[in-house]
Amino acid sequence: MRKVWDILGRPILEVVSGQQIGEVKDVILNLDKLAVFCIVLEDCGPEGMAIRFTDLYRIGFDAVTVQTKSCISKLVFNSAGMQRFSEVSDKPVYIETGVSLGVLMDIYFDQSTGEIKYYELSDSFLTDLVYGRKVMPLPMAQVFAKDKLIV
Repeated sequence: MRKVWDILGRPILEVVSGQQIGEVKDVILNLDKLAVFCIVLEDCGPEGMAIRFTDLYRIGFDAVTVQTKSCISKLVFNSAGMQRFSEVSDKPVYIETGVSLGVLMDIYFDQSTGEIKYYELSDSFLTDLVYGRKVMPLPMAQVFAKDKLIV
């Protein structure tokens, strides 16, 4: 199990040559399928460049690896269910009765399949320091609004 936040900023290495081909700038999530769709490379122009999750070789503790840099493609996602991690993190989470559960801080995913497993929630800095953050299994239904998540 990996956290999205843990791979942000990590170098992306090409296994064939050992060359660094970029860094992980952001992660695109497919919220309809509850999976990681692709990773976005750093400093690749205005359109942006990405590597699909299925093209990743491994997600290690210190770097992300790919077989060759030919798997890099232009960032294109058409579905309404696609969201950048940077756009969904730090959103307040409410249950349908209006009770706040905290703020979405991170997302746990299976590093071999890309399947999203848990959300990490925070009440406040002090609560995190004393009790730690809450880990919430994926809800049966969820709505990602522009400024909040309702489960």
